[in-house]
Amino acid sequence: MSKKYILIVLFFFGMYLYGQNHQLVDSLELRLKDANSIDDKSEIYVELIQEFQTFDLGKALGYAEKLKEMALRQNNDEILNKAYGHVYNVSILAGDIDKAEEAISDLEKLYQKINDPLIKSMIFQGKARFYLEKADYKNAIEIYQQAIEFIQQNITKDKAFESHLAHINLNYAITLMSWAYTKRSSGSLSTEEAENYKKKCLDKMTQALNYFLKVNEVSQATLTYSNLAVLYQIFADKDSILYYSEKTLQLAQDNNDLQKTAMAYASLADYHYSEANFGLALDYIAKSLKIYEEQGAEKHIGNALTQSAKVFLRLKQYDRALIDFKKSLEKFESVGYTHGIMSVEKMLSEVYELQGNYEKALFHFQNYSDKQKEVISEQSVKDIAWMRAKYDSENRERKITELQNIHLKKEKQIKNNWIVIILLISVLLISVLMLIVFRTKSLSQKKKHELEKQEMLTRLKEEELKSIIKILESKEKIKQKIAHELHDRLGVMLGTIKLYVETEKNKATHEASQNNLQKGVELLEISIEEVRAISRELSSPTLEKFGLNPAINELVKSINQTKRINIEYQYSSGIAIDSKAQIHIYRIVQELLSNAIRHSKANRILLKLDTKQGAISLTYVDNGIGFSESQAKQGIGWKSIYSRINQLKGVVEFQAYPEGTSILFQFPDGHL
Repeated sequence: MSKKYILIVLFFFGMYLYGQNHQLVDSLELRLKDANSIDDKSEIYVELIQEFQTFDLGKALGYAEKLKEMALRQNNDEILNKAYGHVYNVSILAGDIDKAEEAISDLEKLYQKINDPLIKSMIFQGKARFYLEKADYKNAIEIYQQAIEFIQQNITKDKAFESHLAHINLNYAITLMSWAYTKRSSGSLSTEEAENYKKKCLDKMTQALNYFLKVNEVSQATLTYSNLAVLYQIFADKDSILYYSEKTLQLAQDNNDLQKTAMAYASLADYHYSEANFGLALDYIAKSLKIYEEQGAEKHIGNALTQSAKVFLRLKQYDRALIDFKKSLEKFESVGYTHGIMSVEKMLSEVYELQGNYEKALFHFQNYSDKQKEVISEQSVKDIAWMRAKYDSENRERKITELQNIHLKKEKQIKNNWIVIILLISVLLISVLMLIVFRTKSLSQKKKHELEKQEMLTRLKEEELKSIIKILESKEKIKQKIAHELHDRLGVMLGTIKLYVETEKNKATHEASQNNLQKGVELLEISIEEVRAISRELSSPTLEKFGLNPAINELVKSINQTKRINIEYQYSSGIAIDSKAQIHIYRIVQELLSNAIRHSKANRILLKLDTKQGAISLTYVDNGIGFSESQAKQGIGWKSIYSRINQLKGVVEFQAYPEGTSILFQFPDGHL
């Protein structure tokens, strides 16, 4: 009876708050009609945006757009800056990443116009928050660090920078906390790292909280308390979780802040779920879900439904868990929340497996696996780019010191060079081994699936093709990276050693020593040429700098110089091919010529690249011993060629020829 009474009181209290919000909104809209000055209208628009943010994000965004339009009409940069900021904030809350990115772009244009440091600080915050929403933690942290450095340079000029610094410290802590959670979920967070993350997060959050309490920013203080509760959830401090969750709820309700009230409910639900108080957990989830639905916050609705489904899963109410998981999946898909989709697909697979429905379990596990590969692939590209940028920056700083010490450390450097070579070879071997293991495992799973479910064959083949394409792209990046490392580092090191050996040879007076040193110089010259050859084999610098036609010309010229084969290369000018397609076509040509040298016994080759009937065509003709299409399909090199043809949506045709081999490749112009 008491529980029903509490629910009734909460219902009428919620209706009272909702009515209060609408009364205030009506009052503000009446004031807006009567307002005459642009400053008065601007203040009312801001109040309307802030009110609607608690229960209708669509209308909040609408008023932010109206504020922007008014500022543009009046050519008022100060109000325009404010409008862009509100458009960005509401877009982030609504999960509209494209709209948020557009607002940041508008702020950058405004900064170029009026060069206001406060706008620059907002741009830093916006970009970092944007990366945080995309779970790109490395870029987010890098930008937060730049923002803090920029603000510290300007904080004495304007008090507003203190507020900016507090918000950056809070979001910096949230980013570190999210990264720690991601690492812990993947099992890659060590105890030492966990303590380091926790210490940094607490330091940044404490700095932010002290400022918010000092200036009485209740809403931001509430948000900070909420994130402190989340922090202690990650690091498993139950007493602190409950304390900060209840503190968040108290402040949010006192301030009539529905969004943060919902966040507090969600945090309390997590706490009671961990304590196996499932009834209380479901009550808090229902309260948070109701608020998020009123606000139209799709991503948060999906999170609440996922919470609910996990509770029902623990209660072994599988049908109810499936209903909530499917609803949350729809919400995550509607906003493109990749990590949410991946998590729910995995949970759906587990629930169906518990029910004995192995077909659906397999279907959702395959979806989870595909999404995981997509995330790993995207993150790998980001990691490589980030590491390369970091390496370039650090390398510039070390270069002067290394050059000064190189003479004293010559013998040690030679030893280190061998270590680097061994490490590179080891990395390459490990990569190949991992690829073989992955491929073997994939084939094993494929055979098992074919025996159990023949009807899944077509889909699995399509997925295998996508995997091969991703592997080819990944291998191309690895080849380019290794080629650059060989050329830029190992080549320079070998060249430097050669100079030292030549210097010692010139100094030597003993004829035997001169002869030995001369042999060393000759071996180093051979090594340098080998490094350059391997580098060119892995990645053509001509292709990267000048494009496909010069790269093929260079390849043909290098083969013709051997006098073993005469290659005639014809190229039609005006062919437009993007850089990604150029790499694929170059690798196809490279594989064709490599096969010809090793197997064809040909002494003449015609290679022609031109356009035919709206398509790009590549013609290969030789006078060798010839081979058939069925023979080609058995070769490892031709498997790579076929994968690249499929990537370009092209076709290959083996044509009849009196002797030798004739092959025609065609690629639709629209895909190049």
